[in-house]
Amino acid sequence: MLNKPNHGVSRRTFLQGTAAVGVSVSVGSKPAWAQEDIVNVYNWPTYIGETTIETFEETTGTRVRYDLFASNEELIGKLSAGNPGYDVVVASDYAVDLLRKQDLLLPLNYDLIPNGDHLEEGFRNPVFDPGRIYSLPHAISTIGTGFRKSEISREDASSWGIYFDNAILSGKKSLYDGSRLTMGIALQFLGYSVNTVEEKEIHEARDLLIAANEGILTFAPDSGQDLLAAGTVHAALEWSGDILQVMLEDDDLDFAVPKEGGLAWGDHWAVPTGAPHPENAMKWINHVWDPRVQAEIQNTIRYGTANAAAKEFINPDDVNSPVVYPPAEVWGKTEPIIDVGHANRLYDDAWTVIRSS
Repeated sequence: MLNKPNHGVSRRTFLQGTAAVGVSVSVGSKPAWAQEDIVNVYNWPTYIGETTIETFEETTGTRVRYDLFASNEELIGKLSAGNPGYDVVVASDYAVDLLRKQDLLLPLNYDLIPNGDHLEEGFRNPVFDPGRIYSLPHAISTIGTGFRKSEISREDASSWGIYFDNAILSGKKSLYDGSRLTMGIALQFLGYSVNTVEEKEIHEARDLLIAANEGILTFAPDSGQDLLAAGTVHAALEWSGDILQVMLEDDDLDFAVPKEGGLAWGDHWAVPTGAPHPENAMKWINHVWDPRVQAEIQNTIRYGTANAAAKEFINPDDVNSPVVYPPAEVWGKTEPIIDVGHANRLYDDAWTVIRSS
């Protein structure tokens, strides 16, 4: 049985020694693909339902080999070097965008994925995969501010401005240690797209973050929820699901998507070029998109789903939570991070200056 996520373990955190009953997990070594009727799955740790793999094997007779990776960069690196044998992978928005542009993904065969019909209309034509040719969502949510209600009002927390005003919670705020995400909130605050390729706008965001440095306690490596729960910070830039996990244990914590827009994110099932068992990959995706299976996954990992038919089987508290499923007007103002091609160098250079200032 796979571990459930908890406030100390986010879906982006790499866990050593993860194991599952009936599942072979190989981390950091080249997998051995021995059996013919098998599907080789590559996913983040603690990011699947407790019985998902078992029910797939029981209903299809196909064995699952389940490998783990630590970051999108690790996933992209492996596939760019030549798919070592994975049939189905989970990739974030910008990773899907980059991989499809490099011809490293196969088009999905929807004839073999009838459960794909459950995809909500609003998720059918994302900018990173127009027409959903290459991917179906695994989990969706937003990035915003987790905050302590006794220390800051919801009104103040509902703006990215709290991170750029050194008079607000000085020394009690954390940003994420990642260039595109943290520079993205600065760009949104300035009224620009998080995916701008304009050098002038990127430099403005850089300078804004440099000026804010003295009020920021730390650039956290995806541990903002832990800092918030411990009282080390009172506002943290984080993924909604990670904040929800600590909210369940502390009534003084809450989450807000800032009025400037917020960032939307999703992780998606996709089939890499060179998959040795592409039909089994489609079979796997169809299985995890069965409404009851999808609900079992989301009830375990506590993120949102784009599967409309699954919601009747999901924990009602989650379905009714604006943290897990923000209102339409909030979703409508969010923006996903996508690949920016040649402009990646501008972001990397700006981030180097920010982190060394």
